[in-house]
Amino acid sequence: MKSLEIPVNLVEYLIINFDKSDKTWKKLLDELRELSLNNRIEVIKIIQEKASKEKKPKKAVSELRKDIKPARFPEIQELAQIILERERQVKCLDNELAYKEVSEEFDQRQECIGSATYVCHHCGRNMCAQHSYWIPDIEFPFIMKKTEVKAEPIPAKAGILCFGLFLIIIGAMLFSMGYYMQTYAIPITIIGVLILLVGIANLLKKKPIVSYPTFVKKMPTKWGKDVQVKYEHKGYYTAVHCWECLKVHHEPIFNYALKILSSVYEESKNWRKILPRKKKLNDTERVNCATYAANRYLNEFKFGKNCYLPLKGINRAMTRPTFENRYKNAVISKEVYNPTPVWIFLLQKRKKGAKKVPKRSVSKWIDKNRIAIKERYEVKVTQTDRTKATGRQKGKK
Repeated sequence: MKSLEIPVNLVEYLIINFDKSDKTWKKLLDELRELSLNNRIEVIKIIQEKASKEKKPKKAVSELRKDIKPARFPEIQELAQIILERERQVKCLDNELAYKEVSEEFDQRQECIGSATYVCHHCGRNMCAQHSYWIPDIEFPFIMKKTEVKAEPIPAKAGILCFGLFLIIIGAMLFSMGYYMQTYAIPITIIGVLILLVGIANLLKKKPIVSYPTFVKKMPTKWGKDVQVKYEHKGYYTAVHCWECLKVHHEPIFNYALKILSSVYEESKNWRKILPRKKKLNDTERVNCATYAANRYLNEFKFGKNCYLPLKGINRAMTRPTFENRYKNAVISKEVYNPTPVWIFLLQKRKKGAKKVPKRSVSKWIDKNRIAIKERYEVKVTQTDRTKATGRQKGKK
């Protein structure tokens, strides 16, 4: 390094700080020899500056935060913070566009209940429990492979018959033994006759014939023959909808609720309050009764034991597959159930070979729910209302 006429202070600095391999040192010396004296000094100074920058300590995070200048306009900073907080939590009705603020829901957009954890499967809108509508959706049929139900064997049913005959025979034997045994024979014979009659009734009793819509699908096998598999359409899965999509994509349900609303509103003009006595309902009270009736029908899809789905011109009765997790709620109905993932067709007995499809018209639905609607708004309940609610007429049981 001295032969290259480089100042001593630069040579010492280079030796101390230039911690490189022998190969790198040799390459550096060869390159310096090809340069002039001034250029050699400049190269060493550049190496010195670069090494000092690499060894400069970094600022701590706390020191960097002190360097950040506050926002010039505090109002903008606060507004940005509010927007960020809103973005972190999904809302149901807040911050909607202006055209969505006007709604035609029967409940006139009541306050949200719970967080917006439900999503409309048509438009993807987030909704709370108050503003979401859960219905058995015909787009999602519930289909299962048909299982043949085996009939109860006759010997199992005939067991009680044998026991009844056995008691009758014992009674007859005791009766023939003399006067003293007749006191035991008579009650044993009577019990045997009663058991025999019960056994005969049980033997003649037939289970109700129920069947779901069935179709057959041919399944090919590796042996070249098709196997027929029977499937049953038992019901529909539940899907969540917003109010707009319910009206557009499931118009029959909306129209059924709308008919209930208009029918109750028209009928309520003759209803009278309990207090003050015999006072007729004003228009606001009539609207409240009609609105509650329509919402009550829609709430059956959420919380009812049975519901009525408009299918091909009839309002088909459907029921839950299980009735667990029940709790009381007098506002909607006497027994309220948690939402179910699937609804099943409600079936009845066949009479004379004809299948009876359970259905319910708007007038019959109102008959079943009129008392609850009246009690909601303290309207007088008549004996006719109770008769229609039970479905019994005079002279019929």
